[in-house]
Amino acid sequence: TTVTAVRDLTASQIKANENDADAQIVAATKNITLEDLGTVYNTKFAGFNYSVGDKVLVAKNGATVLASKPTTTASGVVTKVSGNVATVGGTDYTVVTGVNVSAAKGEKSFVVADGFIWDASQAVSTDYVFVVAVGSVQGDDVVDGTKYKSVKYVDKTGNTSIVKVAENSAPTKDEWYTVSDDATYPTLKVFTQATGFNSGNMLNNKLDKTQPYFSDGIYADNNTVFVLKTGTNTYKTYTGISNVAGYTFSAAKLAYWVAKSGSSIAEVVYVDCTSNAAGSSTAAKDVIYVLSKAGDGYDAEKDASYDIYNAIVNGEKDTVKVRKGYSMTDGLVTVDSYDANGFVNTVSPATSGSYAKQSLSGTTIAYSSPSMLVNGWQVLLLADDCAVYTIDANDTVASVGAADLVGTATGDIYVVYASATNHTVTAIYFDGSITA
Repeated sequence: TTVTAVRDLTASQIKANENDADAQIVAATKNITLEDLGTVYNTKFAGFNYSVGDKVLVAKNGATVLASKPTTTASGVVTKVSGNVATVGGTDYTVVTGVNVSAAKGEKSFVVADGFIWDASQAVSTDYVFVVAVGSVQGDDVVDGTKYKSVKYVDKTGNTSIVKVAENSAPTKDEWYTVSDDATYPTLKVFTQATGFNSGNMLNNKLDKTQPYFSDGIYADNNTVFVLKTGTNTYKTYTGISNVAGYTFSAAKLAYWVAKSGSSIAEVVYVDCTSNAAGSSTAAKDVIYVLSKAGDGYDAEKDASYDIYNAIVNGEKDTVKVRKGYSMTDGLVTVDSYDANGFVNTVSPATSGSYAKQSLSGTTIAYSSPSMLVNGWQVLLLADDCAVYTIDANDTVASVGAADLVGTATGDIYVVYASATNHTVTAIYFDGSITA
């Protein structure tokens, strides 16, 4: 059987051929990006979870997908190329026929698998900054009398800086740049517009993890960095479309992005979420489950102290940084605001609207898919992919199935609905004990 290489495998083809996943990967395969006519799938194939933007190796027999395999990234300086072997960051890789790799200064990144380089080099992620303000011309604190302008920008971590640039080379507000030192004037900076910068209205006037194609022809993957303005001098950053907080706007809303070279995937995106927002009832907030205070912390760069809390974040037990001295509410909460340092500033109990809470004492819970009966409270209709978490007295967190809640329960149960008007349950948190 002849197996040919492809670069255009679609997510729906993978999804339709899961049963053929036992065939062997062959050396002639190439890397591809998963996409399918504007629809993005989180697919599982050959035991691997893929999402849009992932690079994978695939093999086909004609139109039939035989197998797939994930790749990794190798980054480093290419110090040597001998025949079809390249040394990247001190490690030797065999270069696949047709891929051009040459020794070059500067760190590069390659798509690799099984000791082979499958894709040509690209620059390692750039430290882009977004210009949020440009001041008026100021007088001469430069040696030869050159006038300057002050420029304020926000970086990919949400931190802001104010620097000076020569007046005749000032950047434009609301654009992405890279920043470097001015070779002529040591006290000034130079801004270079980011290659791949563009802007456009957001589709459906919203930013949401269910809409990775956020603007016409541009989509975000799990590596895209979002920088969102959420208040005066307040910026919140997210990495990955699946983690971004959702907003719905009452009018057209511009997004500003930098697309990766030769790709429609955005590397970084800026959105001002302080204007035209439809209101807190429609703007999804960060939702976390607060477990307990874990200690104190200090950010030397920001010269700011903060409190550390254990919490369930994005389905995993993690820690969150909270404004020093703020008293957090235990249980499920929405994060209403962050301070200028990016620390949690205020929260509200998630117990109404799109959420509900009930205290149980020897309460019987029964389950028959898709319905869960909490005796004396209500019948819950669970979504097919409803996430269920249990928390015990030691704050041990477990991801379980709905059937694991069956029994006699004592403790607090929190539910997350699809929306305030759609009471399909998308997540359950149970803090307590269950006797089967």
